[in-house]
Amino acid sequence: LRVIWRLYDMFPTDLPTKAVKGEVLMKAWSDYLTYFAHYAWPLRETKEVEQGTDAGLILAMQILARVSVDVNADMQSQLIQQGAMGSCMTMILPNPQEQAKM
Repeated sequence: LRVIWRLYDMFPTDLPTKAVKGEVLMKAWSDYLTYFAHYAWPLRETKEVEQGTDAGLILAMQILARVSVDVNADMQSQLIQQGAMGSCMTMILPNPQEQAKM
């Protein structure tokens, strides 16, 4: 994710346009975010792993926020159609086990 951030700094107009048009941003991150937000994964109890994962998720969402601000309204609409809102909601919803208890 840090490499993507650096590439974004180097190509501030090309990278967001290609990410939205190619649908690569939401395809890659929807699985990434869903997995880490909803499923148990090895060593989750380890504080260092938890902090590292949280930092990765925050950076991923910051990149999504940056892309959504830097593209035009048509591309923002494409991001929504590709599932950007669902990915954002994934971060704030309880995991499936907690939702089942509700």
